[in-house]
Amino acid sequence: MPEGRWMNTHGEIRKAIENKAKKYGELELSFIIAVNVVADHCDNIDIMNALYGDESLLVTQAADGGLTERHERKLNGAWFGPKGPRNMLISGALMFACLSPWSMGVVTPELFHNPWAQRPLPVSSWPLP
Repeated sequence: MPEGRWMNTHGEIRKAIENKAKKYGELELSFIIAVNVVADHCDNIDIMNALYGDESLLVTQAADGGLTERHERKLNGAWFGPKGPRNMLISGALMFACLSPWSMGVVTPELFHNPWAQRPLPVSSWPLP
């Protein structure tokens, strides 16, 4: 009988990026990490959670009983953590969804630039999304 389970796509993306982040040391050129996500579901929310930290909702209750909500991110992203920006050797993450030899002509990669990169890739040098 098949089992169901929650997929943690953003956690797997984060782990893939962090595993490659320091593998080659400091490079003289921009460093782009390609990630092929082979999962039933992956969207920009998963990617943003992986890169910048998980989305969270902070609810506080005032003395009068009123509630306030604030959207924020946990400090567990591949590019932003507890001490601020990290993995600054990475210029960007090139994301694919279910890329295979049979889907190469129809899968368009999307490049996510690291805003804290030491060697950023010029936006104009990448003609795709």
